[in-house]
Amino acid sequence: MHEENEIKTKILTRAYEMFLQFGSTRVTMEELASSLCISKKTLYKFFSNKEHLLKELVHSHKCEVIQKIDEILDDSSLDFMEKLKRFLSYVGSQSRRFVGPMMQDLMRNNPAIWNDIHEFRKVRTTEKIAKLFAEGAEQGFIRNDVNKEIATVMYVSSIHALITPDSIAQISVPVDAIMGEIMKILFQGVLTDNGRYIYKQKTEELFHKEVI
Repeated sequence: MHEENEIKTKILTRAYEMFLQFGSTRVTMEELASSLCISKKTLYKFFSNKEHLLKELVHSHKCEVIQKIDEILDDSSLDFMEKLKRFLSYVGSQSRRFVGPMMQDLMRNNPAIWNDIHEFRKVRTTEKIAKLFAEGAEQGFIRNDVNKEIATVMYVSSIHALITPDSIAQISVPVDAIMGEIMKILFQGVLTDNGRYIYKQKTEELFHKEVI
């Protein structure tokens, strides 16, 4: 059993490397078996076809992401700002996986698997960010007058809109820096201190007139 698990892990690792470099459509099961110096019979013993292999890769990746993010958020020795920093660093590093032929192939040729990834990101990211924002508010890092639910949805929506193969291809900013830019805009806002002051005055005037 241990030997079989070892072989399966090697297949998944090599498949990920090849798919990342060339895309899943350009890599055949025969080429994968040859690169591992195993027979196609052995390969098919573990994976019935390429779609089966892709699903296993996605499942493995999801488990890895959940484990790592939970390690960060559950670390009681870290305050909110340090958790936020590490969370962003990890998510930024994972964004690299959305660049290149592998993700483009999944999006165009394997919509069911791509949708599974998209839904996972949406649900899990919303859950984890909501938890992090709540902790930040408790520790006094996030303003109490900010609606945490709206902030969470804004953040998650930004990730889903920008971290896709097509969107990344249109942005000149390095993929690792995209997460930092998202957070800078959401947390610091696009207005200067003076701009925020004037904006506050204008909105107060508007609401005052509406009330009158």
